[in-house]
Amino acid sequence: MAGRDERPRRPLFAESCRGGGSSPIRLPGTFPGRRSAEFGARARFHFTHLSLTFHDLTVFFPNPETAEVVLTGGSQGAVFPRGYPFKRSGEIDCVLKKQEGRWLFNKWEIVEVLKR
Repeated sequence: MAGRDERPRRPLFAESCRGGGSSPIRLPGTFPGRRSAEFGARARFHFTHLSLTFHDLTVFFPNPETAEVVLTGGSQGAVFPRGYPFKRSGEIDCVLKKQEGRWLFNKWEIVEVLKR
């Protein structure tokens, strides 16, 4: 595929990652990190267009190897195959663990923000 980034992907998820949430996008349970990455990649194929935004991050370090992060995430795009538009936002609560000098997701949960 022309223009495709062929660099090797570095892992984003710890060896074990717990997911969850109360929004339409939920994946409750604990999964191997590799499996968590596969879920994300597979989800992308449900959209003809997808844009993600992250803002309003709050980070707390309970110890040097752990970061607790609360942020607002937004997604918008068009659903495959007909291109129906969608737009969602929610709070995302994450725990990242430092492994071999890299911060990896250990837990994430999507909390739906009330609609205005």
